[in-house]
Amino acid sequence: MREQERKTMETKKFLYADKEQQLIRANKCMAIANTAYYLYVMVMLAISVMQGVRSTGFAGLIAVMVLIALTATWVAFKRNPKSTKMKYLILIGLGLIGWIISFAYSQDFAVIIGIFVVCCSILYFDPKYSMIAGGFYTAWATFAVFYKFSTKSNVGDNTVVDFIFVISALVLFTGLVAFTASVAKTFNNDSIGAANAEQERQKEIMDDVLAVADEVRNGTEKAMEII
Repeated sequence: MREQERKTMETKKFLYADKEQQLIRANKCMAIANTAYYLYVMVMLAISVMQGVRSTGFAGLIAVMVLIALTATWVAFKRNPKSTKMKYLILIGLGLIGWIISFAYSQDFAVIIGIFVVCCSILYFDPKYSMIAGGFYTAWATFAVFYKFSTKSNVGDNTVVDFIFVISALVLFTGLVAFTASVAKTFNNDSIGAANAEQERQKEIMDDVLAVADEVRNGTEKAMEII
């Protein structure tokens, strides 16, 4: 009974040493970051409508898209918190809404803000996914910028050089996130490996102690028989 309680306490204490628990937490953090981004977008749209910069119809359309994206994200998480596909589902809404916001506003921050959601990809310890996520968003943003200049819409006072720096910043950010995810993956694997090695070492010590105790017990029994 005590042994079972001890194992339960250790499981709770080192909950995120388990790969599945890490995935659940990463998915949740990704969903929260995505939600925060959408809330930021909605606040930005509400202010734009009040200032007369954007129409109510445009804001309403984005609101519906945000609601669909958030519903899909959280329903997917509730149904299967350990899903390995959820992180890709999030990218669909992020890329589409990111493209619309990047096109609709001339300010640089409108292009950049969505990339911060990709930061949470570090928690998956998967540099490949970090590159995919960052590259996906950057591709949509680049397309939006290119479309803006080709149609001469919502450019503001920005020049081509200004937006080249914005896109290059997204590329640099994606590279840094992927590199950080790679380092974090190494740290995580080494930590788990070291913990497993220590556990094996402790098991070997206990086996040796039990073997010695068994030898002592046998020797004592033989001595008692002689006596």
